[in-house]
Amino acid sequence: MILLPIIAFFSHTASGQSRFTSISYNNQHTYIPGTYGFPISIFSYISFPDPAYKAIISWGDGHKSSVSLSQSCFMDVYYYKHPGIYNVSIVLYDKTLNKALDTTQMQVMAFCTHFSSNIFQSNTGSCTYNAATDALIPIPLRFIVKKNGVLIDTFSALGAFKEVVPMADLQAVFSVSPTGIPPGYRLVCPAAGSYTFKFDTLSSANNIFDFKLQPSR
Repeated sequence: MILLPIIAFFSHTASGQSRFTSISYNNQHTYIPGTYGFPISIFSYISFPDPAYKAIISWGDGHKSSVSLSQSCFMDVYYYKHPGIYNVSIVLYDKTLNKALDTTQMQVMAFCTHFSSNIFQSNTGSCTYNAATDALIPIPLRFIVKKNGVLIDTFSALGAFKEVVPMADLQAVFSVSPTGIPPGYRLVCPAAGSYTFKFDTLSSANNIFDFKLQPSR
């Protein structure tokens, strides 16, 4: 599970000193098609927790939730129905005094920011990995990732892997391609040598890119 850095973090309190000591979120969950949404987990710490406090979270799409704050660390999970970047606000509320004590905001990315791949060899004509019939290749392969045609990342992987893409967003066109095919092999799939895709999806099932290698003749 990967905690992403804060995209934007603003806090306001009447006393001038924020009661929120840290805040972060995780969007590296796996969305399962047919379920009720894409999960985002928010984690936060506050100073001076009190059972009389609660956090009211506005998720940026019209929905709200609340969490009781009897300890300094709290979290909540929300399921977005549509991919997007949402402005989330958290209000620290005193139930006894019936007033807001502090407010903080941040942006969260509710969309798939990674892709999964299999590097495999097969005797069939399919370019899609089948665990029952195909063999993963345990030889490291070097990859490059481009965003709108500009190189943004390089990495090595073997067999089955998942890669989180830096600078992922909803609008840009990304591509991933292997470079330096291992000696004794040739790349069969993808035929074009690379996959082109966007991250405007909630489902990681839409970002599965298999690389099929065959022995050189």
